[in-house]
Amino acid sequence: RTETPCPFDLVVTDNGLPGRSGLDLCRELLEDGPPCAIVLLTGTGSEDTAVKALKAGVNDYLVKDPRQSYLNLLPGLLPEVFRRHQDRQDRLRAEQSLREVNETLEHRVRDRTSELTVLNQTLQSEIKDRKQAEQKLTDTRDRLSLILETLPVCSFACKATGDFARTYVSRNVTAMTGYAPEDFIRQPSFWSQRIHPDDTQRVSSLITQSLQDGAGEWDYRWQVADGSYKWFNNCFRVVSHAGDLESHIVGMMQDITARKQAEEQARLQQDELAHVARLGILGEMASGLAHELNQ
Repeated sequence: RTETPCPFDLVVTDNGLPGRSGLDLCRELLEDGPPCAIVLLTGTGSEDTAVKALKAGVNDYLVKDPRQSYLNLLPGLLPEVFRRHQDRQDRLRAEQSLREVNETLEHRVRDRTSELTVLNQTLQSEIKDRKQAEQKLTDTRDRLSLILETLPVCSFACKATGDFARTYVSRNVTAMTGYAPEDFIRQPSFWSQRIHPDDTQRVSSLITQSLQDGAGEWDYRWQVADGSYKWFNNCFRVVSHAGDLESHIVGMMQDITARKQAEEQARLQQDELAHVARLGILGEMASGLAHELNQ
């Protein structure tokens, strides 16, 4: 057995070697590699040996038939065998390179797939957390809206600049005014156009001052859906945000018509009592004067 790889590009050997067969030598050469081109010479009637040689990896064989002048065939056979051998080696090397590239790509695909799986799991977890947070926010907003709508006031939010358009109005405004929240939101001037003409200038001045102060409160008359006027109290504060976020106003609108009517009734009663008191005093003065005149 050889200790080093075959140092030849092409080997021609007879099958009938002293002490061993040429087929065994071919097998050893092929096992030691790198492979070289091999041509095995066999005797007449050794077709079975030739088949075994080809299966073992021998490139070709030649029957030593003197009648066919086999030695004259070698010069033409050997270059062709060597060419086929080189082609086969080139193809094997290309296949090996392709397998290595495929293995590298498969490894990268597995690694990337693993990374994407982790990222997808992380994303799914974040989506789940976000949905839970959004649901909690929705639940909190619904509870807050329910609380606000049960209060005897209408809450609102609007821009702090420009046309002061409403961005939110609680639904209990309908019970107070007869108008839906959408009426206030769709038309920026919907609220200001319905302020009583005698209160318009005063309210405008109070709003300007309140915006400078950051908060404010005032009473005014406002025309509701049936055409009548009710008294309302508005109080608000300006909410400012850091950065580029736009500031806005949050506030409450309360129907104080009953209070104003009660105050007006109390004032009238007070005026009436004062008038009665003045009449009583005048009566006493008249009685005193008449008494003095009679004496």
